[in-house]
Amino acid sequence: MYVPSLMSIPGLIAAGIGISILPETLTQLSMPGIRTLELSQPDMQSELSLITRVDERSRAVMHFLGEAEKWLN
Repeated sequence: MYVPSLMSIPGLIAAGIGISILPETLTQLSMPGIRTLELSQPDMQSELSLITRVDERSRAVMHFLGEAEKWLN
């Protein structure tokens, strides 16, 4: 199921609509009817993508893109 907002996932789980793997920061949301289990894999990684407009001109965005390119393997 596609969910447009990570913040809506705990509510869907509490309503009985599935399970999810979420970023640890969202596990701090306390809602009745949900349980959080910590995954014990310290070397776990997540793939990330950076998306920007093709014709981006913002200096701040361009600077961030330059810094992000340093993270490429």
